Amino acid sequence: MSGEELYDSMGADYETMVSWDARIANETPFFRRLFEERGVRRVLDVACGVGRHAVIFASWGLAVTGADPSAALLDLARANAAEAGVDVRFVRTDFLGLTKAVEGSFDAVVCIGNSLPHLLDLAQVEDALAQMRSLLEPGGTLVVQTRSAERIWARGSHLLSPTLRRIGDRDLIFLRLVDVHAPTTTLNVIRLTREGGDWNADTKTTQLRPIAKDEMETMLARAGFASAEYYGDYRLTPFGGADSDDLLVVATNRGVRE
Repeated sequence: MSGEELYDSMGADYETMVSWDARIANETPFFRRLFEERGVRRVLDVACGVGRHAVIFASWGLAVTGADPSAALLDLARANAAEAGVDVRFVRTDFLGLTKAVEGSFDAVVCIGNSLPHLLDLAQVEDALAQMRSLLEPGGTLVVQTRSAERIWARGSHLLSPTLRRIGDRDLIFLRLVDVHAPTTTLNVIRLTREGGDWNADTKTTQLRPIAKDEMETMLARAGFASAEYYGDYRLTPFGGADSDDLLVVATNRGVRE
């Protein structure tokens, strides 16, 4: 199934599966520093999912728009924003419809959570990057985070750390198995549920196309970005290829907004 179909079918399970406290603690100090250093006031969160980052950005007093193709995740995002008492504008659109669906211009565009690899054609990735750039003001900042393709290829097929949850009288275990078959991978999301005595299993799959650093460099240049910095994590460790879990990109738009 496509990424949109996967997340629509998972719905609240996606919210449950992600270890949000750890993720927010790891990622948001980077964004706070970056936005303050660059005077960011308006943010577009592309592939915003359940809106956790968008809600935090809004809590800092920023004007935030969140965009995502999944209606189910956007419903959760709106609920999260309402619960936090912040105003976030949410728009349903995929990567390739950004400029048609999103109004206004932004000081920063972020696309994190390994979202871009859901596009399996690099020409589409380049198109998405170009659309993000066109929504940026001159001097605006793009932040992209994906899993390190170089590390994925080096590891081969592998199992990510399981997530265990207890919700009411239900036990949940989420397993994510990555099947590697370059140039793409298959992400298998396996949910084990026990309510009472028996375990039940449900599996959903989607395809991803990891993006190597040299591919990202080429596409950013073609998309119109003048410069970019590459890190291996949110602590700004220099990108180390197969030694890095992530590819974190901070690119600057020095062109004229289209």
